[in-house]
Amino acid sequence: MSIHFDLASVHEIREISVDVASRLAQSEVMLLTIDSGVVLVAWSQRPEAVQRIQSVISGEESLCLGLTGFHQARDYIPHHSPISKRIMTRCWPGPLQAVFPIHASEGLLAALPKPVQSALLHGQQLSLLCPKSPFFRDLQKLLSGPLVLTSPLPNDKLSALTSESPDSTQNSTCDVIVANGKPQFSQQGLT
Repeated sequence: MSIHFDLASVHEIREISVDVASRLAQSEVMLLTIDSGVVLVAWSQRPEAVQRIQSVISGEESLCLGLTGFHQARDYIPHHSPISKRIMTRCWPGPLQAVFPIHASEGLLAALPKPVQSALLHGQQLSLLCPKSPFFRDLQKLLSGPLVLTSPLPNDKLSALTSESPDSTQNSTCDVIVANGKPQFSQQGLT
């Protein structure tokens, strides 16, 4: 059974942030509402957790590297255009998911565990996301290294992950659910 936190009913989220960061450091997986939908989140330093969230997405989808903004993105994407910089600095934090051509040996991507690099690279492309969620950004500060997340999940996968039945996939994929209200740019959300 997953642990459920509802950030809308909590005044001080710092304790929850510390608890969830500790769980992510122990290879647990979180389901989180962000501005663009609901995503599964794992810490980039735990390949086994990243493989668990990768098992939920289809072959056409890719995982995203969750970052705090353009300044962190340039460490992972050393070759970017002035236009991409302008777009990221104007749109982040926010729902923009940026995809860049890259090789595993470039930037800080090479410092991540090899299985995580493989999971993040989709046809020599890397997806980056910088959610607006203060909770997500707080987790980034508590963990050394970025978070890995799915693109926002479609309703059918979300329903299966949040089902309370004992034989649901929730038991093997999602350890922590953090409801953060309704996404601003999507119909999906956890309440």
